[in-house]
Amino acid sequence: MANIQNNETDTERLDALFERISILIEQSRSFVYSSVNVAEVKTRYEVGRYIFEDEQQGERAAYGKTILKNLSSKLTERYGKDWSYDTLKRCRFFYQAYENTVIGATSLPQLGNKPESVDNKDISNCGNIIATIQRG
Repeated sequence: MANIQNNETDTERLDALFERISILIEQSRSFVYSSVNVAEVKTRYEVGRYIFEDEQQGERAAYGKTILKNLSSKLTERYGKDWSYDTLKRCRFFYQAYENTVIGATSLPQLGNKPESVDNKDISNCGNIIATIQRG
């Protein structure tokens, strides 16, 4: 009879330990996911800033057609398809839309107060990340 009680106690202890560790792993994964999203938003914002600032030094029309396409090709070659011409345009627009906003973990609620001219579909790559963070 003592063996049966020990097995039940061991099973209960194992189940309790499993649950505690499972919660820890899930919390850690959630934290990592949020951290990655914040880093991604910050990266795209800064990419947009670099593009915007560089654009101010040259002709705007030529810039959009030539420089961004060439930049996209180089970034795509090195980092993959996430850096298309359209993505770079969206990053630039994202920066312009939130130019006077500090982008970071403490200021993400500010992103909900976007200018009326900004539509999430216009900054879809960045906007999807923002929406995910706001829901999270």
